[in-house]
Amino acid sequence: MKAVILREIAKPMTIENVTLSTLGSREVRNANLAIGACHSYLHFAEGHVPCPLPTILGQEAAGIVAAVGSVRSVRPGDHVVACL
Repeated sequence: MKAVILREIAKPMTIENVTLSTLGSREVRNANLAIGACHSYLHFAEGHVPCPLPTILGQEAAGIVAAVGSVRSVRPGDHVVACL
């Protein structure tokens, strides 16, 4: 899948193909249908909001749950939105 990746502060973000790791017990994997690219990306990219690097950006997502770990609040097929 493709992802927006921030590798270094004050450097351009890149769009790259990534491979997802095995789903953790407290994780949910979504089939995202839309991702917002908003001003908060700049806060991460300029170092105003600390985050581990590299990081995948895309905190405003809408999609369908594809898989869950031991999470009980959603299940595959549920329509969801994700926020920072």
